[in-house]
Amino acid sequence: MVEDPEVFYQSGVAFGKFQYQLSEFPVETLHYTIEKFHHTPSRYITFEETIARDPQSRASQSSSRRY
Repeated sequence: MVEDPEVFYQSGVAFGKFQYQLSEFPVETLHYTIEKFHHTPSRYITFEETIARDPQSRASQSSSRRY
C-alpha cells in the first residue's frame, strides 16, 4: 500500500510517460522469446508434466509439495 500520495502520483506520471514513449513503437518488430510465458494454465501443465517425468531425478527426492 502506498502511504504517500505523492509517490502514488509520481508512479502514475512515470507509467503515463512510458505509455507515451511506446505509442509509436513498431509492434511488428517484437517476437516471443519464451512461448506462452504469460499463459499460466499452459505453464502449470508443463510444470506438472515435468514433475511427473522427473528428468533430473530431483522430484523424487522431495518429501512434500506445497501449492
